Amino acid sequence: MDLVVRYFDDSTNRVITNYLTSVFLGSATAVDLLSKFKEGIVGLPQNKLIQISVDGPSVNWSFLDKYEQDLTNEGIDEKILNIVSFGLHVINGAFQTGHQESGWKINSVLRAMYCLFKDTPARRASFTAVT
Repeated sequence: MDLVVRYFDDSTNRVITNYLTSVFLGSATAVDLLSKFKEGIVGLPQNKLIQISVDGPSVNWSFLDKYEQDLTNEGIDEKILNIVSFGLHVINGAFQTGHQESGWKINSVLRAMYCLFKDTPARRASFTAVT
């Protein structure tokens, strides 16, 4: 299991993604996943955790239930944003449905913008003000 951390860095005003560590599992139960996950994030503030990304097997759902119960047992009231199984696909599907229902041509505009900027040389302009 690879652990990757994504956070907002106030000093650079950007979202940063960093590889944290890998924990090794064989055939694992939800309890095994929970144990290894907690081992991998030791030292990180669990009350700041927003979301855990996993793939779809039911053992991952059980892992998330156990992790949330574990947070409750430790007195951490924050809940995890649950867009678990293939979250990006679900969100993309929702966007596409909204796009189709609205009748707007957002995809065409975004595709045209991509093509326009893709072939534009990446040069930084420098301007000097004359006073």
